[in-house]
Amino acid sequence: MSEKRQWVRLEAGCGAPIFVWYVPGGVSVALGAMVQTGSCDETWPKEAGIAHAYEHMFFQGTERFKNSKQMTKLIESCGGGLNANTGHERTFFFCELPISCAERGMIYLSEGLLKPKFTSKSIKTEMQNIVQEIKKSENDPDQYSDQIFTATIYGNHPIAKDVLGTEESVSGFAPEDFLVWENKFYYPENFVFVCAGGLEPEKVKSLIDIFFEPTPSCKKMPHVRNVSVDLVGPTQKYLFVPKNDWRQAHVWMGTTITDGQSPEVLALNFFTNMLGGMSGPLFQEVRDKRGLAYAVHSSVCPLKLLSSLQVFVGTDPAKHKEAIKIVRMVIDKNKGSKCLFDQTKVRVLGQLAIAFDKASPVARISLAVNGVILHGRPRTFEDKKSEIESITLDQVEAAVDKYLNPDRLTVVVVGPETK
Repeated sequence: MSEKRQWVRLEAGCGAPIFVWYVPGGVSVALGAMVQTGSCDETWPKEAGIAHAYEHMFFQGTERFKNSKQMTKLIESCGGGLNANTGHERTFFFCELPISCAERGMIYLSEGLLKPKFTSKSIKTEMQNIVQEIKKSENDPDQYSDQIFTATIYGNHPIAKDVLGTEESVSGFAPEDFLVWENKFYYPENFVFVCAGGLEPEKVKSLIDIFFEPTPSCKKMPHVRNVSVDLVGPTQKYLFVPKNDWRQAHVWMGTTITDGQSPEVLALNFFTNMLGGMSGPLFQEVRDKRGLAYAVHSSVCPLKLLSSLQVFVGTDPAKHKEAIKIVRMVIDKNKGSKCLFDQTKVRVLGQLAIAFDKASPVARISLAVNGVILHGRPRTFEDKKSEIESITLDQVEAAVDKYLNPDRLTVVVVGPETK
């Protein structure tokens, strides 16, 4: 059975869409609920980090479960696992458990989404944990330099802001802050349910309808985000941030692109695949030929509001300028390579086939919500295959010339100062 035929779309009685990837004979199931809100919806500085903090508070107690131990034990006691994550554009809660315990998964999701409790005591404790998470990210060179680069290329755009927020804002959150956020974004029409595993689509819908009953308030529309494009723009083209206690320079090169549905994003994502891999020109020129870096990679971050492309090189502080020069050379030299383009198509299509076959239920629903955000539904193997096959070398070269030219490319270096 093809991936395209396996995705089924239903609608819950409460108005939320349901997407099910059914595996006949499967003995486990992954259940997830995406809330269409993230850090982009925050008003800084007062709400800085509230989307992520709300995700944490989801686990800290509900009307039925008095604390996190009771809530997590519901899933873990039958061998299951549970987690959540927050992004710029969505918040995602999920669990994986034996199919015989699927009802527990729906209890877990419905309690956290519909009946959370925000006590001053639990908020104070959990916000202290998030402060430690912020400190940890600031102590991690990869995370720290990545956030500086993101803030630089996005300028005043909401995506520039750290999903974790700030120590000051997080430490000041009170119950009313979470209640305001809940009222704005946590309602059924703003949810998207996803399921992968051995649970039939109609059974999934039946469980959702039991635990997410329609209410008089179920008359709202899904949240629509409006962000002015005038906010876009790097704060500067080159930025050096001294970190003299580091032993390595973290070099980031890149730019914002356009919205995640644009063919230009698809073309540039393909170009990063042309550069990538151990046999690719970026690895070969920077690492194997010159020994400039252990870690070197390029990628596109596709977001509905505004995507970005980035190249990373971790190198000796005294050689960071050479690394920048080589990356520019690799981009210019390979953007129009027909041979590399053709080789990359074969490789990417092969990687796609393998990824779709080996995806776990949790990975499946995680990919599904990304597809829903960008395209309104999960992407099938046929969707992605068709997209890749449609890309032309002319499209790639035009997108590279438009977005990765010297006038657009921003360089951020974080590391020790050199003489």
